[in-house]
Amino acid sequence: MCGILGILDRKGDPVGANELEAMGDRLKHRGPDGAGYHTDGPIGLGQTRLAVIDVQGGRQPIFNEDRTVTVVFNGEIYNFQGLRRDLEREGHRFGTRTDTEVIVHLYESRGIHLVRALRGMFAFALWDARLRRLLLARDHLGKKPLYYMLLPDRLVFASEPKAIFALKGIERRLRPSAIDAYLSYQHIPDPMTAFQKVRKLPPGSLAVYAGGGLEIQRYWSPPLPDPNAPATPVEETETLFREAVARRLVSDVPLGAFLSGGLDSSLVVAQMARLLDRPVQTFSIGFEDPSFDESRAAQRVAAALGTDHHARRVSCRPEEMLEKLVYHFDEPFADSSAIATFYLCQMAREQVTVALSGDGADELFAGYRRYVARRLIDYYEQIPEGLRRGLIERIDRWFPESTAYYGSNLRKKLRLFLEADRRYRSDGILLWSPLFTPEEKALLYRPEFEKLLAEDPVDDPVLEVVREARSHGLDSISEMLRVDLQTYLPGDILTKIDRMSMAHGLEVRGPFLDLALVERVSRLPWRVKLQGLTTKALLRKQAKDVLPDWVIGRSKQGFAVPVASWLKGPLKEVGRRALLSREGGFGALFRVDYLERLLKEHESGWRDHSLKLWGLLVLRRWHQEYIGG
Repeated sequence: MCGILGILDRKGDPVGANELEAMGDRLKHRGPDGAGYHTDGPIGLGQTRLAVIDVQGGRQPIFNEDRTVTVVFNGEIYNFQGLRRDLEREGHRFGTRTDTEVIVHLYESRGIHLVRALRGMFAFALWDARLRRLLLARDHLGKKPLYYMLLPDRLVFASEPKAIFALKGIERRLRPSAIDAYLSYQHIPDPMTAFQKVRKLPPGSLAVYAGGGLEIQRYWSPPLPDPNAPATPVEETETLFREAVARRLVSDVPLGAFLSGGLDSSLVVAQMARLLDRPVQTFSIGFEDPSFDESRAAQRVAAALGTDHHARRVSCRPEEMLEKLVYHFDEPFADSSAIATFYLCQMAREQVTVALSGDGADELFAGYRRYVARRLIDYYEQIPEGLRRGLIERIDRWFPESTAYYGSNLRKKLRLFLEADRRYRSDGILLWSPLFTPEEKALLYRPEFEKLLAEDPVDDPVLEVVREARSHGLDSISEMLRVDLQTYLPGDILTKIDRMSMAHGLEVRGPFLDLALVERVSRLPWRVKLQGLTTKALLRKQAKDVLPDWVIGRSKQGFAVPVASWLKGPLKEVGRRALLSREGGFGALFRVDYLERLLKEHESGWRDHSLKLWGLLVLRRWHQEYIGG
């Protein structure tokens, strides 16, 4: 893993090395093992390096034989050895053992279509001196980030916005439509950012700058489900998964795995244990609150698989953690599980440089309970309106509060179902629970902010993906799986794991996101993955030969932290001061009376507004740091 950066002067003026170094200083956490810079007239490229493959010889930038093609790269190319052999047969000469060098020679052979041959996680910038062409690329699923800013005189890009803002004269202006999207999705979806003029390169996309213009090209989208696909391809997917794990074990530095005790991470570790000739180093954390401690389950799986397990119970200082999150994400990001991920990565980095994770299994194999909710709503909608009216409400009253269903209260589940059904009826879309519904936003937004929104009209990127999915005539659950894979996965899950791992110079690899596996499983009809009320049915069948039954049947537990209690304890006064203050322009966005209501209802225990309040607190701190400050 690394940080990459660059400047292209559109007027043709030389780029100064001091500017690149200033950008690189902001990305040292992504690459603690050194930095490299290259200037050639109007182009300047840089990289901060985390050395994983060819530790001694893989310093960047890397060039082709005559130094007319230059690349800076972040990520890992898992099929680089096979590509290298093919390129050597074509006559290309290599000077290093690193996977990065494959990119420059592959570009000489295939031009901008080289990305179609790459299998891995990557973001890179490639300069062709002969054609005066700059190519920016991001991997198929968006595992690695790339931000850019097109100015009248320059194109500036980097792995994180903080490097772009290291340059003099770069404005940090809030984008109202992005904040509105954040308050729906808990993150800001591609290609938007929280800043005017800064964009994210979307997953599976190229940006080509030539002849004075920048063109964004999509080179990959997930395959559509095939209704004629085999009903039970367990052996095939198991083979693809085993190969995916094996590809991610190539490393010249110590390697381990995250282990939560759930199905996904346990399956990764089980395959690693079969492939390695030594015990797998595994890592888990827990919090002092037992409701948020998965370390016991992880310890039990570790004992069953014979791993060298490391567990730690952490005590978090939430106000300090808030500062760290704002620094590392650069944008508002409300998924509080980032805190647990931060501590997990910090712990793992003490022992290893590379860790495998179970990220992506839920989106690929239908692991979220919202897929079950979607299926139930489809059935519910088939009941005649007269019979349907009040049905769930009456069922709700039949069950006592203590009735458990999938590890939580049934009455709570039914209420969530009713809320999902209400949203589904209003907009025809059931994604994940919004941070704020449109009705709640109407109570939250001040007229001044509503005016700013009206002046910044933009299509919601998530709804664009929904419309694209519907253009293919997909059924409701197939649509939902596709939308999650293209929006929630890169925008939330992969952003979280990238920033929190890079905060500690740790590389994280996800076997479930192997391209061959993703393309095969994406083609399968959803009924193979979701059977009855059983999520990840195909993956559970695959696990039968390698994991104990109690792991396979364990219900999903999110990687959560005790935010609700923090907001009544150590964050209570901090939250009140921050959210009710009118300083720094934040008070012009939201109604103080509504914020006061949320705080009082949460503190009294009348309602759990922890998600809303945490999201607003993150936004307030970000606004203070990047806009108001």
